[in-house]
Amino acid sequence: MSDRLIFEAQGRLFGFKTAHVHKILETDRVYFLPGQSGPVSGVVTLSGTPVAVLDTFRLLSISKPEPEKNNFHRIIVLKEKDKILAFDIGCSEVSFVLDTVEPESRTGQTDKKEQTDEERGVAAETAPSQNPTEKIAVRGRGITVIDWLPYFEVTADILSTHRVIG
Repeated sequence: MSDRLIFEAQGRLFGFKTAHVHKILETDRVYFLPGQSGPVSGVVTLSGTPVAVLDTFRLLSISKPEPEKNNFHRIIVLKEKDKILAFDIGCSEVSFVLDTVEPESRTGQTDKKEQTDEERGVAAETAPSQNPTEKIAVRGRGITVIDWLPYFEVTADILSTHRVIG
């Protein structure tokens, strides 16, 4: 088990593995990206490199909390090797959970039913073909850990100028 960066939305906890967290940005602007669709909300630049930003709330099919400041964006930039992608979590606060968590299946929960994308909180039209989430529990609260790498592939396909339309 590894550490997690977590944030709360609509009373639920979500997170990313901290091993992939490259940077946390706070900005009042995400730049429009021509051809953006689905969960892609725009782009930010990171040391001169454009990075696609996903609207995490649209991706998870949940309402975005009201910003404390006008157009405030907290952006979690994730990176693994040559893959980099950013998730806009709006004004949600971030926290960390250290290596003391166990998967829910080891904490006594016995629900073996396979969850649908909707039950996991993932918009069906943007859901990757593989399961993008993992459930863990910390002090009795469930955390949905988002596997971001499948979303990198979906985003690359959405933004590809080589995509065949037909």
